[in-house]
Amino acid sequence: HVTPPDTVAPWHHPADGTLPPDDFEVPFSFTKLGVRVPLLLVSPLIDEKTVIRAKGSIPFDHSSVLATVLDHFGIDREKWLLGSRVLHASSFTDVITLSPGQARTNVEISAPLSNTCKPNKSQPPNELQSMIMHRYLVHTARRNNFSLPLLNQLYHGSIKSVKTMEDLNELSRKILATLKRRAPQMKLPKAVIAPDEVLQRELNNIDVAYNPDLYDAIHTYLGPATHDRDASLVACSDPEELKTVKKNFLEGKLNMPASPDLDEVIETVCTKMGTSNRHKSRTTFYYLLVILLNKEDVFIKA
Repeated sequence: HVTPPDTVAPWHHPADGTLPPDDFEVPFSFTKLGVRVPLLLVSPLIDEKTVIRAKGSIPFDHSSVLATVLDHFGIDREKWLLGSRVLHASSFTDVITLSPGQARTNVEISAPLSNTCKPNKSQPPNELQSMIMHRYLVHTARRNNFSLPLLNQLYHGSIKSVKTMEDLNELSRKILATLKRRAPQMKLPKAVIAPDEVLQRELNNIDVAYNPDLYDAIHTYLGPATHDRDASLVACSDPEELKTVKKNFLEGKLNMPASPDLDEVIETVCTKMGTSNRHKSRTTFYYLLVILLNKEDVFIKA
C-alpha cells in the first residue's frame, strides 16, 4: 500500500468558508487523504479509453467532484465558500474534450427501466431504515425544541411492534404529533447565574459582563431554533448571514431600535469574540450586540 498524498485541511484558511472545530476528540490534522480509489466518468463528451491524472501537485480527491460542478456552472472560486479543500481541488474539467457536435454515438444505450416500480410498504424495515428514521426524529425534535427523553421513550417503547415500512412511517407520524402536542407545556432552559466556561471566555475576549436576566431574556425570546446546533450559530465568514443578523436585530425577532453603530459593532463582535473567525453562539452574539449598543433596558422592557 502506498502512503496517501498530503493535502490542505478544509479549514486551512477560515476565510475560504470552513471554520476550524473548537476541539478534537482524537487529535488529527486532516491533511492526509484516504485510500486511493478509482473514479469512472461516463459521458458522450469524453473520448473513450481516457485515463487522466491531476495536473500539478494537488491530486484528485472527492472534493474534485464539487469543484468540477462549480467550475461547469461558471461560479467564481472566491464565491464557493466550501472550505480550503474544495477551493484548491483539482477539477475534472479537462477530461471533457468533445463538443456536443462531436458527442460519441458508438455506444449502445438501453432504454431506461419503466418507472412503475413503487416502494413496498408491506416489507419489514431493515436496520438502516430504522436508524435513519430515528435520526430524522431526533433532528426534528432538536430543531423544534421537543423533548428528547419523551421521543426516546415513545420510539423505543413502540419500535419492536413495527413489522412493515408503513408501520414505521405511522409510528413516526404519531411520535411527532405527540411531541408537538406536549411542546407548549415545556419551557426553554433558563440561563444559569454564572456563565459556562465557553461563554465566559467569549465575554472576557470582548470585555463584557454577564447579566443572567438579560441573557435569559434573549435566549427565550429567540425561541426553539437557538437550541439546534446548526441554527444556533452565526458564521462571521458569511457576509449574507451577517446581513441576516442585522435584519433580525432590527426587524426580526429582537426588533431593536436602529443604531448608526450597528455595522461597526457587528464587526467588533466578529473580530474579538473568540480567538478566530469561528461560528458564534447566536444567543451570545445578539447579547453582545445589545450590551455594546446600550440597548439592554429597551430589550428587557420589550
